[in-house]
Amino acid sequence: MHAAEMLPGLLGGCRHPGGLELTDRAVALAGLPRGAVVLDVGCGDGVTAEHLQSRHGLRVVGVDVATALLRQGRDRCAGLDLREAAADRLPLADASVDAVLAECVLSILDEPSAALEEWARVLRPGGRLIVNDLFRRADPDAARRLLAERGFAVEAWQDHSSALARLVWDLAAPGVAEPGARATVPAALRGGGGLGYYLCVARRPRHDGGDGSTV
Repeated sequence: MHAAEMLPGLLGGCRHPGGLELTDRAVALAGLPRGAVVLDVGCGDGVTAEHLQSRHGLRVVGVDVATALLRQGRDRCAGLDLREAAADRLPLADASVDAVLAECVLSILDEPSAALEEWARVLRPGGRLIVNDLFRRADPDAARRLLAERGFAVEAWQDHSSALARLVWDLAAPGVAEPGARATVPAALRGGGGLGYYLCVARRPRHDGGDGSTV
């Protein structure tokens, strides 16, 4: 069995370190009230979107480029709003969501700056960007610099590298995978690869209203 196929079982249906427990922590840090509109970028089969709706009472729109995963999510839960779209080309109006959630997305994008501009566009004034992702220990501030360059103000930053370490351990543990499956763990994860894992909550950039004011 390939490592990617084992992840949902190890993480409660999710495909990122820390699973839904870390997602819950992120929602609490962002202070999202019930009824808030959240965009889940890279939603996959909608497990997180479904959790956010059922547990936190949030209104969720999920986007992903994986047609098959989106179909699985719609088949599993007809009430999910899952749309096929790229992270930097969103089918949403300006200032239409209260928060953008991106879990293990930013680090794999070819043009992360373009995606951040698009996420800022759809966020309402005062909206929050929530990111869970990998960072390189050799340059732990790279992601914060990227956010600052796009105008985001970081409000919370937590190191959850222990969640990544647990995932690596679980993938490599005897009995979890088939014999020989250890070699299928992604190279970036084997032994940690000098990588860490962070949780970040940032405020939407202030935009010029055209008359010198900001919104």
